[in-house]
Amino acid sequence: TGPFELTSFDPPNSMVFQKYDEYWDAPKPYLDELRYTFIVDPVTAELSFRAGDAQIWDQMLPASLKSIANLGYPVNTVPRTVWVALGDSANPDSPFAKLEVRQALDYAINKASIVETYGYNTWEAPDQCASSSQLGYIPNLQGRDYDPETARQLVIDAGYPDGIETTLTVRNNIDMNVVQVFQANLAAVGIDVEIIPADTGTFRSLLSKGWEGIILNGLGVSGSVAKMMQTDGPNANWCVSVLITENYQNALAAAAAADAASEEAANQALVQAIFDDAMMIPWNIDSQSCVYLDTVHTDLEVVNLQWWNPGDTWLSQS
Repeated sequence: TGPFELTSFDPPNSMVFQKYDEYWDAPKPYLDELRYTFIVDPVTAELSFRAGDAQIWDQMLPASLKSIANLGYPVNTVPRTVWVALGDSANPDSPFAKLEVRQALDYAINKASIVETYGYNTWEAPDQCASSSQLGYIPNLQGRDYDPETARQLVIDAGYPDGIETTLTVRNNIDMNVVQVFQANLAAVGIDVEIIPADTGTFRSLLSKGWEGIILNGLGVSGSVAKMMQTDGPNANWCVSVLITENYQNALAAAAAADAASEEAANQALVQAIFDDAMMIPWNIDSQSCVYLDTVHTDLEVVNLQWWNPGDTWLSQS
């Protein structure tokens, strides 16, 4: 039923789709062919795009946006991942079992500076566990703005006047420059973390079997917060070291079962429950972008990274 057929797959180099003449929504698709070329190195990818080897460059890094934007190319950007700090709060002996320490993790991070420096203002500095584009986002939420003094006092109030020594486990393919900013921000409030990079297999094993300290996990941005939590959020088999509160369980069940008339309010109640319990501390929301020629007409990276209409994409002559 799709507009294109896969006719060539040469991993990890290329993939080609040809127009499907029997597509149900004629006269679409408008293109005869979609040809994907995979280039891992961002510098090589940029040079290839500038040389005219492609009409669209998808999944470009934020660091490339500055030079590309100055050339006047159109750019589409959507939020991609809500990066959340998860302490081993299900362990009653852990510092993160205490609400004050989890709240300190929120106050400690200078999110706005990270967005400006590393996201070139295409990222979001979250005050809640939701992107502003998602159903469930609370526009007027009074979040925990960057306040290292408050964070430090919360650590002391929780019973750690000499601070906390712990670990921060991250995926080994994440931008370590950003992770080191997290580390410095936490150290400034008395939370000293050792960064532990983990490969994908090890990281997933920790999420399913348990970890100690903090783990930085990514929640894929989808249409609603309830859907995001059902896919990537804590449950009996995933993110198992997080204390799953009754407040969260009830809110998630209500949001997942809500009808069209009540789903926005139910999803906002879920976001509020996560915030009140400080279950998941959002440190950053990154983005995914594509840049393309003026002759391209596409909705790629307009709604979200999981959705676009290739059959509607077309090219003009000039």
